[in-house]
Amino acid sequence: MHIDLSASLHANLTSFNQAIPSNYKFSAGKADIDLVYEGTLYYYLDSIKRNFDDTLLGKVKITNGAFLYKDRNLQLSNFTADIDVTEKQFNIKELSGALNGSNLLLRGTIDNVRRIFSKEENVM
Repeated sequence: MHIDLSASLHANLTSFNQAIPSNYKFSAGKADIDLVYEGTLYYYLDSIKRNFDDTLLGKVKITNGAFLYKDRNLQLSNFTADIDVTEKQFNIKELSGALNGSNLLLRGTIDNVRRIFSKEENVM
């Protein structure tokens, strides 16, 4: 099955609360997510290693976010995220906020993202 898909989401973070476990809670902020995917979906459903030909391009932006992890009483406030997404990498241009009052700043990349969603194995 081949898919060409474009998706955009512009929502208050609090709208995600009903979809996440109750010990996590967003109390403020906005999410802007734009994704474009083109590829063959069954590659991710089949345990046989495939020659992936898919592309994923997107952006995730979060502004003025506030989040609580109730079990550990961890509060993230003034949360901002600017992340570029491809089928191979998440590029975290900036992820910042205050974690229980202490400043937090994170920048970097996460490679080999495809393996999160497929059964593709890494042979060394």
